[in-house]
Amino acid sequence: EFEGGFAAAHAEASSACDGLAALAAADPAQLDACTGLIDALHAAIAKVATALPTAILESSTRKTEDLQARLRAERERLAPKKKFAFRNRTKVGGAPGA
Repeated sequence: EFEGGFAAAHAEASSACDGLAALAAADPAQLDACTGLIDALHAAIAKVATALPTAILESSTRKTEDLQARLRAERERLAPKKKFAFRNRTKVGGAPGA
């Protein structure tokens, strides 16, 4: 029962995370939707964790953590890059000869 529901929810979350790979810029709505699906997976696992066999619990947890890692990687990829700028030496370290 849990395995079937988890598989369906995992497939939905996985396809949502796969959709992020096609984005060229961050879409907060899509990122939040993927985060919500992953959080729902974590909640479903936590809800029945005491009743699940260890192998199923570990497998489900590992799959969910893999999705979480993919989402984290996509967030980093889509985050705006910091721009480099030279700083005035007198402001940063005092006088150049000091």
